[in-house]
Amino acid sequence: MVLCHTRTKTASVLPIADDKLRVLNRIEDTFFSACVEIEVTLPDLEVISAKGKFERCFTDECKAAESLLQKAVGLRVGSGLTKLVDSLLAGAQGCPIVATLVFEACDAVILSLTAEQMAMADALDEQQRQDGFLQMVQMNPRLLNSCIAFDENGPLLKGKL
Repeated sequence: MVLCHTRTKTASVLPIADDKLRVLNRIEDTFFSACVEIEVTLPDLEVISAKGKFERCFTDECKAAESLLQKAVGLRVGSGLTKLVDSLLAGAQGCPIVATLVFEACDAVILSLTAEQMAMADALDEQQRQDGFLQMVQMNPRLLNSCIAFDENGPLLKGKL
């Protein structure tokens, strides 16, 4: 017997105005297909809309989980997001797949805002790189603890804030 399973995940961040981003986060696999779309304002990184579509699902409850996305409206991308997303979207009354898709969409926002600056950091020496990351966090406090690079107890920022 030959078993076959494929999974593809994509997250795309598109600027739709000077002060707004649209994020499309999609998962496709052999048995499941879903897409979440959020819009986020700049510079405060607030989720102002959220919608999604579950096209291939395991159960009818998965389709019903689309309505959970409205709970993401009003969230701000930044420190504490993981706990907020889990408490609002996962758990007994939620759906861990919806929570993961929303969290990954928010993570894509952070990555899109920092990708260019992080790429420039490759040309710097270690001290300049650490100073640059510190400056990024000081300019945008929502970055703090948003990923491992901006972990206040991580190797780049520990003892500098």
